Amino acid sequence: REERHVEREHAALVRRAADGRALAVARQSVAGRHEAHRELVERLARRNPGGAVIAPMAPAAFKHWRLWAALAGFLLLMLAGTSPVVHAWDVSVTTWLQHAAPGPDLPASLFVFLGNAEVVVPATVLAAAWAFRRDRRRAMAGLWLAAGLILASLTAVALKHLVFHPGPPREFQRTVLEFGIHVRTRYSFPSGHTLRTTILAGVALHQAPWAAGLIILAMMVALVYLGDHWTSDVLGGLCLGWAALEAGNALSTARSQSYPRG
Repeated sequence: REERHVEREHAALVRRAADGRALAVARQSVAGRHEAHRELVERLARRNPGGAVIAPMAPAAFKHWRLWAALAGFLLLMLAGTSPVVHAWDVSVTTWLQHAAPGPDLPASLFVFLGNAEVVVPATVLAAAWAFRRDRRRAMAGLWLAAGLILASLTAVALKHLVFHPGPPREFQRTVLEFGIHVRTRYSFPSGHTLRTTILAGVALHQAPWAAGLIILAMMVALVYLGDHWTSDVLGGLCLGWAALEAGNALSTARSQSYPRG
């Protein structure tokens, strides 16, 4: 009778285990209790390590479909970026945008400057330092974010030397602010500004995705309008930044399931 009661109790716990945390609670509850608790919980764990036995777990490939979609989009743009069709589309979009909004050169240049690596990375580090006394965990997350932005910037620079994708010619370029750190690269794919903005906005504004989307879109439009990048460049930066966010989320989820709290 006691074993049936234990099994009903733990079955109810496992049904609520959407992300495996209920199973961790069940494991902790067995300390000092009947041996049947331990045996039952371990049997449930062997049936499904993720903790949910009421539905089959999705395959890993389907579980991270957004990551694979972002990587597929990036690879597609990288391979097709030099095709005549894509190049004609790039030129058409830039020409239309510059004629549709012929005035905001200075505001667009200022906004793009805020996305420079020498602005974004120190600002992230300063924000982490400011948060250190109040919330050390959040401060460490900010430092990891700064490290990720540095890695993303270096990746963008490396790809701009490897991926054949010439940027807009001088007659399209309208940048009015020339100060800042400018690393000369052979090509322009992907956009490092869009990559950094996607990562930073996706992390800082994850609870307000509409605001993050507006900021990313504004950066992409400003870069194309100023002739700093083609549309395919900023879309490549968007896809790569999206893939970085999804990879970070997957690693965080895996870590939380391996080391559950509570």
